[in-house]
Amino acid sequence: MHAVNDKKPTAGTFFDTVRTRNDFYLGWYNLAFAYDDKKDFANGKKAYERAVELEPKQPARDASLYNSYGLFLYTYRKYQEAIPQPEKSSR
Repeated sequence: MHAVNDKKPTAGTFFDTVRTRNDFYLGWYNLAFAYDDKKDFANGKKAYERAVELEPKQPARDASLYNSYGLFLYTYRKYQEAIPQPEKSSR
């Protein structure tokens, strides 16, 4: 349960994170969620693409990134772009 004064993080909060740590894929992943919450497809897609670019360099792979990105694209009716995303997690 959240305290009454808990505030939902904004895209600005996550943007500050990636500004200081541009190679932090989870920051970009979270920024993509924040943009999606605002229904900002263009910036959400850019944030997802940056996260996808950085994720393979991590010591452990994160399949949830590709599944989330696929769902994001599907939600915005970008079906052909959405289809291959889940498969990318196994590469």
